[in-house]
Amino acid sequence: MSTPSPTHWENPAVPPPLAPGEIHLWALRLREAPCDPAWLDADERRRLAAIPDPDLARTFCRSRCLLRQYLAAYLGRTPDRVRIVIDPGGKPRLAGGGPRFNLSHAGPWLLLAVAADRPVGVDVEIPRPLRRARAMAQRLFDADTRAALRAADDFDTAFFEAWTRHEARQKCLGRGLFGERARPGECATLGLSLDDGARVSLAWADARPTPRIRLFTAQPTLTPSL
Repeated sequence: MSTPSPTHWENPAVPPPLAPGEIHLWALRLREAPCDPAWLDADERRRLAAIPDPDLARTFCRSRCLLRQYLAAYLGRTPDRVRIVIDPGGKPRLAGGGPRFNLSHAGPWLLLAVAADRPVGVDVEIPRPLRRARAMAQRLFDADTRAALRAADDFDTAFFEAWTRHEARQKCLGRGLFGERARPGECATLGLSLDDGARVSLAWADARPTPRIRLFTAQPTLTPSL
């Protein structure tokens, strides 16, 4: 199931109110994201300290800080006071309830989806040749998707469009990449491309009524208004 794609990317100084039935999708280049370990909780700081590769450590720090920065703005708190817990299936959520959210990063991009009242998932990927792509397609995708891939003029791009749809759905449902595949109608999806060819898929549960989807470019120096 899909929905017509919005085309206008807004650039607000702070996140606008998140109305019932809305999904906000934020895009930010990774190098522009903040990295302040003081914003992280004790578990995140332990995870950060255990990452031996400096580039991977920066990616982890920036992605977690971006998540905290924007959730804090929606909640009217400072980033260090955002409490995030992990469900048994591995999906993060706000302790005590609040907006639903999901985060993805690939190459230079960070994507954050925030919804008022329904589970969401987002995935971003950079199309590229992948040695085991056909074997992975056989394992992960349904027969219709595999047939569409065989007929595609550009296999790599078609593969990553299908991959992001699948991963966004699985993240939305909290089932993991290799968990039970989303059933028809269980999640709706929206596909987008970014200006360097990166492919993005946004997924949401409770497909009726259709949500209002708003696209935003993120402000790296955002400060919550408290």
